[in-house]
Amino acid sequence: MRIKLNSRLLTTFDCGGIVISDKFILTAAHCVSPKRPVLIRLGTTRLIDDNRGWYDDYQVKHIFKHPSYSVLTKRNDIALIEVTKNIYFTDEIGPACLETDIRDQPWNVNLMVTGWGLTVDPSVNVSSRSNDLKMAQLSTMPLRQCNATVIEWNKMPNVAQFRNGLSEGQYCAYDPKGIRDACHGDSGGPLQYFNGVSSVAKIVGVVSFGVVCGGTTFPGIYTRVAYYLDWIEPIVWPNQV
Repeated sequence: MRIKLNSRLLTTFDCGGIVISDKFILTAAHCVSPKRPVLIRLGTTRLIDDNRGWYDDYQVKHIFKHPSYSVLTKRNDIALIEVTKNIYFTDEIGPACLETDIRDQPWNVNLMVTGWGLTVDPSVNVSSRSNDLKMAQLSTMPLRQCNATVIEWNKMPNVAQFRNGLSEGQYCAYDPKGIRDACHGDSGGPLQYFNGVSSVAKIVGVVSFGVVCGGTTFPGIYTRVAYYLDWIEPIVWPNQV
């Protein structure tokens, strides 16, 4: 979870993140620019805990934004945040595994996106930020199909993110039932799956952007983690590369 200070010097929760080592958090580049996060909060599933449940805050030491990130096209939307002290691992806090296979996951692999983004109350059709961590089950839309989908959709609105299609560094996921999706505030969080062998999830993607927040089968766009391992590994594990 990434935290910023607003104009009144109060903390605001703007993006998610993924612990990948005892010093580094993986997130989206648009989560660290133009405003710089100041704290990382770990160990809680609630944004505001009136009972002051357990959590641990870590100060930000350094931010590594992908050098080719484009604000206009949203390509290369990935960043690393280094904290000032080693993260204390517990039963609730531990490093995630990164997917190494650059290919799309099969259609029958259940993906999960988690975050504290906007949710919609169907009874009043009003969106509000979730105080509790939410999860949505999604499926992979193959990149070729996704590319065709967004290019066709973009003929009228002509938004910059889809003008030249998607890149190999992007990943598409959607709900075949047209209900669930990531939304504003989920950025930087994980798109993950469990392979049935390990209890540790594998991170396929990082929440990047979308057109709508559910209610349609239009895909959400994620940053494909495996595509960026050659950039991630020398920063996070320099002595192992």
